[in-house]
Amino acid sequence: MKTVRTLLLLPLALFGTGLAQTSGNPPATQNKQGWKLVWNDEFEKNGAPNPKKWTYEEGFVRNKEDQYYTKNRRQNARVEKGCLIIEARKESFNNPKYDPKATPEQWQKSRKQAQYTSAALTTEGLAQMKYGKIEVRAKLPKGIGSWPAIWMLGTSRPKVGWPACGEIDIMEYVSSAPGTCHATLHWKRTDGGTNRKNASKGIKTKEPSLTDTFHVYGMEWDDKNITFTLDGQPYGTLPVDIANQPDGSNPFRAPHYLLLNLALGGSWGGKVEGNDFPRQYLIDYVRIYERNH
Repeated sequence: MKTVRTLLLLPLALFGTGLAQTSGNPPATQNKQGWKLVWNDEFEKNGAPNPKKWTYEEGFVRNKEDQYYTKNRRQNARVEKGCLIIEARKESFNNPKYDPKATPEQWQKSRKQAQYTSAALTTEGLAQMKYGKIEVRAKLPKGIGSWPAIWMLGTSRPKVGWPACGEIDIMEYVSSAPGTCHATLHWKRTDGGTNRKNASKGIKTKEPSLTDTFHVYGMEWDDKNITFTLDGQPYGTLPVDIANQPDGSNPFRAPHYLLLNLALGGSWGGKVEGNDFPRQYLIDYVRIYERNH
């Protein structure tokens, strides 16, 4: 085990730029030329996701999505047969934050029940990354209205909010664009625009078999560029400087934590249709690397 100083007062595992802490020595075969494996989950033990590595978002969280994210509920998130399964289910689920006086605009409280459940796993408070390489091997779910993602948010989010914290979308898939893998950066606008508070820049690549078989979704990140990869092949690079702020800061030169989730509907997922439930998002592994020095 490698003992390091932490960047925050929390006992976080840190990965990237030489700041790494792992639960053991990773298999040498998982190291790559020029890269050292510093954090990983191979999802080998059946049952709940490892609580030392993952926690959960809970409730109606964002984007006016249809699903209620449950916490530590095996029907929605479990490890089975070597994979993390994030499962979206069509079922009634009571919203504990329901307020009969809430307006439709207060959508997180105005819904008495959810008609769908799912899960969103995150490393927030447990592990964070600043620069390095991520690879996630996953098979995406079919079904109209499905919106699986692999993404990151800046650890400063509780203090500065979104989008000032930065967002790195390593993979997003929506059924309205079949066979398309999307990667996007979001950050705070500085041009004075009033119609939206975030600036964004995205790239995409086509692969017809995204929902038919496993693929490896990746990102390489340093202080100059973020490059997105599919099955180890780069398909687009975005410059970090794109998010420079007037005060000299940049959210993409600061730590982020990882999220894995399966959303339904919402602002981009579109209308959820069909009775093809449950829908399963399968994750074979998550691996984080830092460059060899």
